[in-house]
Amino acid sequence: MALSIGICFFPECADDYESLLKNADLALSFAKQEGGGRWRDYSPEMNVTIQKRRIIANQLRNAIDGEQFSLFYQPVVNAQTGRVMGMEALTRWHNLKKAVYPPKDFIPIAEQTGLIVPIGDWVIRRAIVEQQAWLEKQKDSFLAVNLSTVQFQ
Repeated sequence: MALSIGICFFPECADDYESLLKNADLALSFAKQEGGGRWRDYSPEMNVTIQKRRIIANQLRNAIDGEQFSLFYQPVVNAQTGRVMGMEALTRWHNLKKAVYPPKDFIPIAEQTGLIVPIGDWVIRRAIVEQQAWLEKQKDSFLAVNLSTVQFQ
């Protein structure tokens, strides 16, 4: 286990004891998120980042209930024969404003909040239903679905 440190200077970053501790704790959480064994100085941008994460986490909760996810399938092709050997299911999130979020923008937040479990369950079920007919015709093919380690825990 590595030592992580969050630093906040008085009065530059906080003007009271509670704010000083809160901001130092926020800097500490950023140091830990970067893999630990680090130190981070508090900056106001950290609050902006945390606010964005909270907003996305709340939107993700609604997205799960509103089924705002879709799957795209990337073929896995044998380079020698050109034959499609299988498919990988890729998740995309379409929010109510019609924006499409790639996985890199929401998967880490879903993992941190535990929302990856219901999302992953939906992906597995949906991929099997959508590709069942293809899999039955292609007996020696496969369907790959990425799972988070959080789901195994």
